[in-house]
Amino acid sequence: MPTATLRFQLPEEEHEFRRAMLGDLAIQTLWHIDQHCRGAIKHGDVSQETARLLQQIREMIPGELLDS
Repeated sequence: MPTATLRFQLPEEEHEFRRAMLGDLAIQTLWHIDQHCRGAIKHGDVSQETARLLQQIREMIPGELLDS
């Protein structure tokens, strides 16, 4: 089975280490934002102008991030 190892030179690379550790949380947060926007658009709870803005926000989130 393939494995991957990330190595960080701490404390010099603390910022990079934290970004790597929080990556999954960031993807989950983007998924929740996408789902919230989708629900508001789908159920018509917002004006057309707001729906367009929410759709633009959804398009800013790369689909491959949410497909994992």
